[in-house]
Amino acid sequence: MKMLTESPATPHAADTVSPDYERLAVFLAQARPLLQAQPGPDESAEAIVPDLARMKAFLPKLNCLLQKARERGDDLNPWTLSGMAHYEVPNVRVLAAFWNPRLCGERGREFLSVFLQQIRKKNEGKENYLPSKDQLERGYVIQAEQYIDSEKKNERIDLLIEGDGFILGIEAKVMSREGSEQYERYHRRMLEMGKKKDKDAGLLILDRYARPAGYLHATWADVKNAGRKFILLNNTHDFHTELLEKF
Repeated sequence: MKMLTESPATPHAADTVSPDYERLAVFLAQARPLLQAQPGPDESAEAIVPDLARMKAFLPKLNCLLQKARERGDDLNPWTLSGMAHYEVPNVRVLAAFWNPRLCGERGREFLSVFLQQIRKKNEGKENYLPSKDQLERGYVIQAEQYIDSEKKNERIDLLIEGDGFILGIEAKVMSREGSEQYERYHRRMLEMGKKKDKDAGLLILDRYARPAGYLHATWADVKNAGRKFILLNNTHDFHTELLEKF
């Protein structure tokens, strides 16, 4: 039986110092004072000292302006106070009122026209059945929560706009989601209505984020942007524009 013999001992790695370690130690020793140094104040920069006398004179005037704004009701938003933010039906009814010439006169038509122009550009390349500005000027009727099935029992669309040569259905979503094949069914109903009345017809989806393929689509942000653009073009400030601005 052969005896196992130990090989000569080799020095442990800790017993030797590599040249790289020595260079690292020298570098750290030289860099330590720089790392510990604190930047001193910039003597070239002048300290900004507030003028207390001017501030004392300004603050009461500012408070007076804020108080007058509160008394005028500038901070009151009827839409927020009503709690309608998450509910489709009241939002749709308000939007229908803003677009209704019977309630808002020419402004209703102009606001709707600005919105549709914006959506037409956004959906470029898709089938276009949105009414033109000329069609809107010839008159239209806008109704909320209208049945579009022949039995008038099951399928009710949020907004129905009908005018010279067109019928546009708008299905709005705020927090809810699409029902089972809802958009497909509603679009088919709109096409049936258009064929029956010999008018261009189709469906526009108005929601918060989703962009369902195959349909014209708009978001509530588009409504807001169109409202802001309309206000700038109209260049007036009254009760109507205040309500629209806060919607």
